[in-house]
Amino acid sequence: ERSPNYAPAYHWYSILLRRVEGRREEAVNLMRKAVSLDPAAPILIASLVDSLRFVGRLEEAEAVVLGGVMQHPSFPSFYNVMAGLLEKEGRLGEAADWLDRANELNQLNLSARANSCFLFVGLDDPDADEACLVELRADFPMSPIFVFATLENNILIIRGDVRGAVDHAREQAAVGMDPRL
Repeated sequence: ERSPNYAPAYHWYSILLRRVEGRREEAVNLMRKAVSLDPAAPILIASLVDSLRFVGRLEEAEAVVLGGVMQHPSFPSFYNVMAGLLEKEGRLGEAADWLDRANELNQLNLSARANSCFLFVGLDDPDADEACLVELRADFPMSPIFVFATLENNILIIRGDVRGAVDHAREQAAVGMDPRL
């Protein structure tokens, strides 16, 4: 009400609403409003894509990402978001290519790099996912141990080794780490 043309207000309100069942369409509309108020802000475009994904409009989300890439080719989040969309569609090889580009643009994004490890699991390449974990540990030595423990547990679950994930969580709990992390 105080600043009706303040794009970040629409952005953050939209992010809150897209997690609320029954208000996701409203979230998309609010994010569109944010983008219309500040069309040059790549983070708003990426958030619009996330909102579209929440309502299942994957084709539209892909089109928005591609437009964002044309407008801001060095913004790594577009590549991460596109990889997520492609992964959801089962297009893992293409998703890996987009994640590679995201990682080239920003080597310091632990989350994007961890997503690469998950893709290797999906591509059924155990040597690559193990190498990926080793590389992450080397590149992010100051990251909390739970980041890697969670990643390892998720990889075990994706591989179908639920028993291994439970055992791994128990091992982490034995050394004082909360296995829910």
